Amino acid sequence: MIRDAREFWRGLDVMSPEDIEERAGQLCALAYADGKVAGALTVHLYDFLRLRSRFAYFRTIVSPDFRQ
Repeated sequence: MIRDAREFWRGLDVMSPEDIEERAGQLCALAYADGKVAGALTVHLYDFLRLRSRFAYFRTIVSPDFRQ
């Protein structure tokens, strides 16, 4: 999945190589359609000290071929 996600992000040219490596460690799920990646979901957990709470930063990207 990580290899597929890296190729997906590189193919879309949506982030730097450094960001791709960081996001690979945050990968939560991939959506496949017709044998290729249609979307990727990442989650980054962090402590928000001001609110004394833990939050999840959820990011998703969907291939333009599958957006509707």
